[in-house]
Amino acid sequence: MFVVALMALCILAGRWQWHRWHDRLERNAAVEAAAAAEPSDAGSVLLVDAPLTPGAEFSKVSASGSYDLSGQVLVRNHNGRGGFEVLTPLVTDAGAAVIVDRGWLPQSTASAAQTPAVPDPPAGPVDVILRLRPAEAPAANADLAPAGQTYSIDVDAIAADLPYPVYGGYGELVEQDPAVTDDLILPEPPPLGSGPHFFYAIQWWFFAALALVGFVLLARRENDTAPQAEAAAGPTPSSAV
Repeated sequence: MFVVALMALCILAGRWQWHRWHDRLERNAAVEAAAAAEPSDAGSVLLVDAPLTPGAEFSKVSASGSYDLSGQVLVRNHNGRGGFEVLTPLVTDAGAAVIVDRGWLPQSTASAAQTPAVPDPPAGPVDVILRLRPAEAPAANADLAPAGQTYSIDVDAIAADLPYPVYGGYGELVEQDPAVTDDLILPEPPPLGSGPHFFYAIQWWFFAALALVGFVLLARRENDTAPQAEAAAGPTPSSAV
């Protein structure tokens, strides 16, 4: 019974890893297709005060407008990476703003607690191409962030302090005209590796097969040794009479 339960557990774990591998392949295909497609107009994809639709993630959009430096927010140590993601609202010509991740700024070499000087965005009109990403959940320690900073890209919280409508989701800066000339490191596209899930699935199924083989060999060994044990014990008292 124990062997059957162990095999079932290994098979289920393998199936889970197999599905995760297929999910990763589908995600990679979506990222590649979005990267190859021509950008759509931001207003045709994004909605004000509404989350980004799942099918729009990683797609590219174009927008024109002006950055609002007064609404800029720094995301501190985003995803455990020491430094700051610089988020600046871009008020589009249509009137609504999209939160733009202009790039990553390393933390100060003098002190991790010190906020480095953040390069300003262009002061005039700009044209941008963005890679869309869904807004993140509020950080558990959001209230502990210094003024003008946060710990997650919580678009709703950022929009609450802005005087104009804001599109749901946010955009990672891909291209900009005028071109980017500051020291911000542009957001990188998502990695396309398939991860270890395929090999984990094979590993779990190998464990299931190993449990079965081990059970069969053990059963055969017991069957082979049983007659020898009986012979070594000698005749029973009833048979001796």
